[in-house]
Amino acid sequence: MEEEVPTWTNLRPIRVQDAAVKFEVKNTADDEPDWMSVMEKKSRASRTTTTKKSSKASTPLKVSMVSNDKQHMVKILDGVDHKKFWSLNDKTVVDQEVIDFAKKCNYHQKTPVDAYNYGRNLPHNPIKEPLKAWLALGLQNTARLHFYTGGEFHLERLLESDQLYEALSFLKSVVHGSHIIVRDKECSSKANCDAINKKRYISAVEPTSDQKMGHKMDTIYTAGHREIGYIEIGKEDDQTKEMKDGLLKMHIVMHDMLIQLAYTETLVRKVHVVGFLITGSKITMLDMDSPGGFVTRIRRTEALYYPSGASDYISSIIPLFRLSLTALTIMNKTKIMIDSATKSMGSLITKSDWMLPPTFIPCASLSNNNINNNSSSEASSSSSAKKQKNN
Repeated sequence: MEEEVPTWTNLRPIRVQDAAVKFEVKNTADDEPDWMSVMEKKSRASRTTTTKKSSKASTPLKVSMVSNDKQHMVKILDGVDHKKFWSLNDKTVVDQEVIDFAKKCNYHQKTPVDAYNYGRNLPHNPIKEPLKAWLALGLQNTARLHFYTGGEFHLERLLESDQLYEALSFLKSVVHGSHIIVRDKECSSKANCDAINKKRYISAVEPTSDQKMGHKMDTIYTAGHREIGYIEIGKEDDQTKEMKDGLLKMHIVMHDMLIQLAYTETLVRKVHVVGFLITGSKITMLDMDSPGGFVTRIRRTEALYYPSGASDYISSIIPLFRLSLTALTIMNKTKIMIDSATKSMGSLITKSDWMLPPTFIPCASLSNNNINNNSSSEASSSSSAKKQKNN
């Protein structure tokens, strides 16, 4: 008698029986197992195994602090010199807020989710404590951008409007509650427009020239009817645009703003104009003043980069918040000096010797404009001459 060759068909009863014993399934009739029960228990067992594996894989992202490390960190923070802390106008101590937050940390690294929850649970009065409200909303708005990007975030991939109104909205909202108004939607600078059209006159020997528009800026900070700062943003990190805007356009507009602010001899040496240059994920702040009253100087910070993902969110967003508060402090001081200054009735003929000189415009641009005007006038005269011959 030949032995039976083992196949899937003749081994099926043994496999089914082993599966039924393993998952403790009772036969319902004729030794046939309840297949639905087998599948349900098997899927439940696989889910439990997957959960255990995923929990083991996620533990390195939440490394708890050892008690000795926590005590050492608290000891270092308590030994900091409190006299050098940075206090804001609403009596909020920035360094103390950071220290209190650090003492609450139980893990080595905070994630955007932790920052989001910290901002959401930060107790504050939005009317009496506008800067705390700004900090809470700023953490929530910037942290949530890193929730759904798989650990990476590229600011350059956003539209320019999305960059300004979502990712970088804290640069504009920082002035809320400070009586500084934000004008956005790429508006023209009034100070620059007044400087360009300063030599317009009524028609006499020559006709009145058309009014020219000033340089457009993405956002302008105003105190009353005077401009004290601005934001210029570029979608990508373009070196050519950075040179044109950061080294030419912005300097001219800042100088015109400074001339408009320095309407007394006292103000000319004290007022400042700040600006933000954003190219891609790189952010730089500029500060213009005139300490001597004649030559203006421009200082700029080193470039700060927007967070590129969850791993560097905390270490990158905190310096950007500090940069925003620095600009707010400078603009607030300028506004206080402008509001307290009194404009005297000067001479109607002579010009005061303390006033800043106007913005320098290269002669090449003027000559080009004259050439274009002459060529257009010659073309019009030649066309009129041809018409007379034809007639």
